[in-house]
Amino acid sequence: MESAARMKILSLTWPIFLETLLRMLFMNVDVLMLSSYSDQAVAAVGLINQVGFFIIILLSMVSNGASVLIAQHHGAGETASGRKVISSAVQMILGFSLLISLGTYFLARPVVGLYQLEAEVMAYAVEYLEIYALFTFGLGLNVCFGAILKSYGFTKEAMYVNLFANGLNVLGNYLTLFGPFGLPVLGVQGVAYSTVISQSLAGVMLLTLVLRKKDLPWELRDITSWSREHSRRILAIGIPSAGEVLSYNLTQIVILYFISQMGTASLSAYSYAIGVMRLIFLTAVSIGQALVILVGYHVGAGRTKEAYHSVNRCFGLSFGVSLALAGIVALLRDPIIAIFTEDPETAHMTSVLLIWAIVLEPGRTLNLIFINGLRGAGDVQFPVKIGILCMWGIAVVNSYLLGIVAGIGILGVWIAFSMDEWIRGLVMMRRWRQRGWETNRLTTH
Repeated sequence: MESAARMKILSLTWPIFLETLLRMLFMNVDVLMLSSYSDQAVAAVGLINQVGFFIIILLSMVSNGASVLIAQHHGAGETASGRKVISSAVQMILGFSLLISLGTYFLARPVVGLYQLEAEVMAYAVEYLEIYALFTFGLGLNVCFGAILKSYGFTKEAMYVNLFANGLNVLGNYLTLFGPFGLPVLGVQGVAYSTVISQSLAGVMLLTLVLRKKDLPWELRDITSWSREHSRRILAIGIPSAGEVLSYNLTQIVILYFISQMGTASLSAYSYAIGVMRLIFLTAVSIGQALVILVGYHVGAGRTKEAYHSVNRCFGLSFGVSLALAGIVALLRDPIIAIFTEDPETAHMTSVLLIWAIVLEPGRTLNLIFINGLRGAGDVQFPVKIGILCMWGIAVVNSYLLGIVAGIGILGVWIAFSMDEWIRGLVMMRRWRQRGWETNRLTTH
């Protein structure tokens, strides 16, 4: 009964919602604190955040695949299989973390060098990325064990840990940027260390919680138990699932190159606007993450009708909230922007982007809800194929054509984003409502 109570959309969503809200607020605090230090630092960290998201997606390739399998085995009551999935996921995440850490550290300067940045912005970006790379192991622990806890419905526990980590990050930023009590001002280097240390501590705390939960069938000694079949199934789900998000982040890196050609003001406006817009699509992100768990749980138990109606109901709620929040942000854009920058050119560009969010964000919500529903059901091949086609053929191509060739600038990029999100979202909604995913149960039940 206790397990069933945890696997409800509200019980799953509100901790994820609060965790994501606080994380986004803390990310905006990072930008705000950096803006008092240097606009060049803001531009550099905004650029590296995209590379950081790329690293997280590579790690999530394992955790996403494991989440779907764990949720379906949990729904079917197959405890032993769930335990084997966890062991395989932990082994793979440790191996991937080491490879990513080494690769990113040694390629940091060549990667940043692909962007035609001002010398100061480039120096900040390289410094931040090298430090970020060294602590990929801790980030891997965070991603892996956080996903395991959530798959069993322990979303509150994951929320508390990440709340602590984000608070610690803000404290670290304050100490290293403003130098109270005579401490040295470390600038971007200090912000980087604050970020990675707080995330690594969170990973260790999440591991401890996994080991202590009586309802969670895994012990540290199980780490030596490897299952080729379960590893294969994790990757069979995780690679296509991560492919959609991975493709998105790759396109963002390419599009950021286009934006970097438009000048530092455009790059800063991008960073400020993205920071604010994350708050708009918070509801869709939170419900989407909960739906992966809930849909997997229902499909594993053979309750596909419940899964179908849950996703449709959640879409209606998320769409309405997204549209309302985008409208509020557009109305309050001037005082919001004044918090971050006083530069007239940057402020004007950011204002235009926040107004256009009224068009962009509902389309993003449409996409997030139905893709996560399909992912939870195990339908992972179709979304990545459509995602790659639309993101590169629509978002990237039109960002270049509208932003650079037509001379519309950063607004042209936002128009291209909107075209991509709406078209993909409508295709995913049609796919969900055709209900072909009902045959994708991955358990033996």
